[in-house]
Amino acid sequence: MKKCHIDKYNYCNPTDANKDKLYRKHKVTKEEKIKTEELMSKLEEFVIKTSGEEALKSFYESEQGKIQYIDGLGYVLIGNYDRDIVNVFGYGKTIEEAFIPILIDYEYYICENYEYSHRQELNKQFSERFLGGAYLESDYHGPFFFDELALQDFRKYYGDSIPEEIIKYYENHLKTIGEGNYKYDYETNSLVLSDEEK
Repeated sequence: MKKCHIDKYNYCNPTDANKDKLYRKHKVTKEEKIKTEELMSKLEEFVIKTSGEEALKSFYESEQGKIQYIDGLGYVLIGNYDRDIVNVFGYGKTIEEAFIPILIDYEYYICENYEYSHRQELNKQFSERFLGGAYLESDYHGPFFFDELALQDFRKYYGDSIPEEIIKYYENHLKTIGEGNYKYDYETNSLVLSDEEK
């Protein structure tokens, strides 16, 4: 349920000309265009339902707004992030495979930006909820809020039936990075300490 790194090459290197033709200079077929548009329509529906129509602009400015379908590869993101180095990431060969991993990446992008702009307020909130109000200016709980805010958006989209794989992804993410053991609670629409952490 994650994007995977498919390829990496240097577009200035003549020996990588075939790769550049395959990826960056790819001539889109009618079928590829249709498949890309079908996925984009579904992603737009998510963005509008969770953030409103005005958020579509920021969606298309994000990496996820640049995903395309290429026959044989599926839904891919082609990124030129450093000089002439091109990285190619795959999300899956079907809309069903690609949809959730793309949204997880998109949610990370918008939640990280939101957290950055509201860091002090969110860290105080975290201290009140989990640390008995013991707030320090140096406290940082960004990853917690990346995950909680994302789950709140998924709740707006899915209502009371967020796919279990999404919930588990975020709960496991916080455990994996050493942030603690939290569970998503539908009643409060927030992450709460699991019973073993209380």
